[in-house]
Amino acid sequence: MSYDLMVSDVTAAPRDRKAFRKWIEKQAEWQESHGYNNPDVPSAALRAWFHEIIKTYPPMNGPLASDDPDGLRVTDYSLGRTVIRAAFAWSNAEEAHAYAKALATTHGVGFFDASGAGAENEWPQAGWTLASEARRSIPLPLDLSFKEVLDKLDPNTNSFVILEQGNGSYIQCGGSKATCTVECRIHQSPETYAHYVVGHAEDEVLNATEAAELFALFMAGEPFPEKYRLRKVDI
Repeated sequence: MSYDLMVSDVTAAPRDRKAFRKWIEKQAEWQESHGYNNPDVPSAALRAWFHEIIKTYPPMNGPLASDDPDGLRVTDYSLGRTVIRAAFAWSNAEEAHAYAKALATTHGVGFFDASGAGAENEWPQAGWTLASEARRSIPLPLDLSFKEVLDKLDPNTNSFVILEQGNGSYIQCGGSKATCTVECRIHQSPETYAHYVVGHAEDEVLNATEAAELFALFMAGEPFPEKYRLRKVDI
């Protein structure tokens, strides 16, 4: 029995969670009209992920197969056009999970832990991190919709959620599901930034649904709708 992880092409995989599960199950039937050991078959992003991970976890089969088939890190890969399955030895599970996931973020491919508890499913986005008071690291939502995360705001146990970009920009929400405030910092350069509180013209109290809309727009680099007002503050 192996520890199975899968990575996927983000241009082919559906973002909706239910649709993604059906799609990944279909891919795992391995019915494409080619062999599954050919490293030229996967999309460019998947090929890049594969060629990097095999430096540490060499393939069991195919033209790049390890010279030591009994090696402890030798891994069985199935190479599809839009997905790659990696079947690791269970002794490598924890380390392989962390490394495969980090490379998924680096190369911009989806990450699916078919063997882990809860079948962890992520859509890594290089340069972005999501965290809260209760969880230091939260997987970015597959559909990049933040409603589920922000619905867990609780003033006693989980009072804030923050989405950060690698350049120092961030959007943060604090409070509860029903009443919360949102602020964001936008960097024009490493030393220059603007800080805003985001609310309505009449008040700055929002709810989790409104905050989720702002988080998604912030990540997409889109402007906030006119119904919201940005108040610049000096921090």
